[in-house]
Amino acid sequence: MPRSTARASEQLDGAPFAPLAVILAFVVGGFAIVPVTLLIAVTALVFGPVQGALYSFIGATLSATVVMHSAGSWGAMPCGGSPERA
Repeated sequence: MPRSTARASEQLDGAPFAPLAVILAFVVGGFAIVPVTLLIAVTALVFGPVQGALYSFIGATLSATVVMHSAGSWGAMPCGGSPERA
């Protein structure tokens, strides 16, 4: 890792708001169609394997829940559904 990236990850790891920011990044990433594998890898690099796995699990689960709920609210068909015919 380049020094600037390592320094930034150390600062993020020590910040008290870091877990919330990472979880929010997963939710925003879900709407922006960012690969969840990339988010998990970056989270594990910044926070280590145990905390990274925990934050990734919470973030990915919350992201999937929020994105699917929003899609349903916006009128998208559920998986396997068929459009209603008038």
